[in-house]
Amino acid sequence: MRVGGKGFNGGQLLYLAIAGCISNDLFREAPRFDVELDSVHVTVDGDFSGPPAVSDAITHDVELSGRGDLEALVREVDRIAEIPNTLRQRVPVAIRSISIV
Repeated sequence: MRVGGKGFNGGQLLYLAIAGCISNDLFREAPRFDVELDSVHVTVDGDFSGPPAVSDAITHDVELSGRGDLEALVREVDRIAEIPNTLRQRVPVAIRSISIV
């Protein structure tokens, strides 16, 4: 999914949240794995179909450089990352209230 000339949409923000969560968790968990990270690039891919528009399968690629067991770090982050896990669990989303002022 690419960002067009009019800015981004909610679906793109969802994918960005996934990438940001994975990237953040890689840096957070690296010391626990005795890993030194030099760079991290996370690319998320998916698309929406509908109506209503719903994301198809979401995949991501992780490219990183550094020292230590980088693959073990990525596998652990895939297991614990909050946003991907929330989506995997199919958490319900509902309106709590509506206020019209």
